[in-house]
Amino acid sequence: MASSVKIKLGLDRVVSVLAGTGKRYVTVRDLSLLLGVSTKTAGRLMSRLEDEGFVRRYSNKAFKLMVTPRRFDSGEL
Repeated sequence: MASSVKIKLGLDRVVSVLAGTGKRYVTVRDLSLLLGVSTKTAGRLMSRLEDEGFVRRYSNKAFKLMVTPRRFDSGEL
């Protein structure tokens, strides 16, 4: 029997994790691996990040990160 644990993770934390990779382009699978969540959950997070302007869809699979680590950490958003 599998158990699940719900954890509330703020979008700012997700952006911080993505910005910390140094990558300009990320996929749902990248986010899934970074956070240790399913690709379905990562896809929902990526959609929310897109709605908030943190990422922009680049292709069918990739998203462009619209913030850099320095811009995010300094609060320039």
